[in-house]
Amino acid sequence: MRIGKLLAAALGAVFAGVLTAGSAQAIVGGGPADEAYPFMASLQMPGEPRFHCGATLIDERWLLTAGHCVDSVEPGQLTVRIGSPDRTEGGEERRITEKVLHPQYKKEFLAQYDFALLALDRPVDLPTVAIAESAQVAGKDTRLIGWGRECSELECGEIPVFPRALKQLDTEVGADAECANTDGSVDLCVRGFGGESMCQGDSGGPALIRDSAGRWEQIGVVSRFGGAEPTDICGGEPDIYADPVAVRDWIDQQIGV
Repeated sequence: MRIGKLLAAALGAVFAGVLTAGSAQAIVGGGPADEAYPFMASLQMPGEPRFHCGATLIDERWLLTAGHCVDSVEPGQLTVRIGSPDRTEGGEERRITEKVLHPQYKKEFLAQYDFALLALDRPVDLPTVAIAESAQVAGKDTRLIGWGRECSELECGEIPVFPRALKQLDTEVGADAECANTDGSVDLCVRGFGGESMCQGDSGGPALIRDSAGRWEQIGVVSRFGGAEPTDICGGEPDIYADPVAVRDWIDQQIGV
């Protein structure tokens, strides 16, 4: 399952280097999800219906996603399906009533502070995912999940084809220096193996680790490619994830923890 690297910008406005759902790529490599991820959510654009981005349930009323997924979208344009491995059916459906971009978010090539919180119209009675307590070191095992494209535009064409079933890919944390144009204070570099990675459509989804009790914790939000030059070939370079551990205080303040 490759979560490809170029995720086209939110309403088809593509800006190089940022992974949004508008253009299309999913986890390149990897395989079908082999367990339940009840906190995983798929953002949809009603009326098409069109898959937009991934997100995670971090509170009964709040989702965490990438800022570039929703910066040009009004909350009322989005719905979400939570807790189903099939992005087209099952789980719980909700409307989005509010979006909160990180105050330092910048919609530029680097997509700095690429975080957004989305409020649901009513609570969801599903397990949430906790944000990890501490930053991660290079070599730490990680897992990526998402519905992004399974091959890049150069390999499969420009028309997005997103899988219905959730995919997963095992990766690991890389050193900051392995990703170009990254800010180690708020970003996380993640590397795949053998050409596997995130791809278009995986934006906003999580990088996960296990805690000491074996439960999933979130350490990253799919943000952008980590190569020195923009490319639409998924799987070629490590990728950059926004690091929610670094903005935990902001998240807690916004959701009232």
